[in-house]
Amino acid sequence: MAKFCSKCGSENDDFAQNCISCGSPLTISAGSITDTPEKKRLYLQGMMNLRYYTIVGFLALVAGIVLDFVFMRTLSYGYLVGPIGAAFGGVSLNTANVGALLVYSEITLIVSAVLTLIGVFMLYRGFAVLKSLDPEFSVGRTGAMLEFIGMILVVLGVIALLAIVLPSINLGSATTTASISPSEIGTLLGIALLVLIAAILLLIGVIMVLIGLFRVGSHFNNSLVKIGAILTIFLGIVGTILLFIGFTDIIKQLKKSIGES
Repeated sequence: MAKFCSKCGSENDDFAQNCISCGSPLTISAGSITDTPEKKRLYLQGMMNLRYYTIVGFLALVAGIVLDFVFMRTLSYGYLVGPIGAAFGGVSLNTANVGALLVYSEITLIVSAVLTLIGVFMLYRGFAVLKSLDPEFSVGRTGAMLEFIGMILVVLGVIALLAIVLPSINLGSATTTASISPSEIGTLLGIALLVLIAAILLLIGVIMVLIGLFRVGSHFNNSLVKIGAILTIFLGIVGTILLFIGFTDIIKQLKKSIGES
């Protein structure tokens, strides 16, 4: 049985160490007879975790869209609309209901963040398994770790900022005012700086994860995974759906190769 180069797709002898076309080292692939059943099961375990990541990530994206929709509609129309507006009386946005809107938005943000953290944890587990089989996936594991740490720091920073700002907002007056002491301003600036650093760390992690996902697609010669990794940058939901379909296809191939249904 022949095996295929993960870089250029050329067919090679099963015992070849380097591609005859491009010279790249031939890594273990899902359909190669050089794979032992144990290695294939490990690949399957890693891919299952990556697919779990796409499921949870999709739910997190939906929660984020809901949060963005509420804010955008509220800012565009100047009053609370839809189910949220009905819950808050459908009145104009003012000091009487802005606090409720902030609480609702904070809850939605926390739900989205928690789902994202769960998804990134599954991503880390998946890449950790794949990295044990091939070091080319180490970039994905490292990226997932940075993304997880960055996300936690960002969420904690935002919560800390809200904890300082919200109590200082006077919602009982005719106009919304905020009273923040000089010491609190210094604290806010410090927290904002930490959030910025965490966001940069998060961005680096996301880039490394996307590189890792693209390598998964190249390793298994799956175009949907490679396209999904790229589209995730611009169209999160579309990219996540393509990743899910691609991971499912790889999982089916792995199961078939080890005789599982």
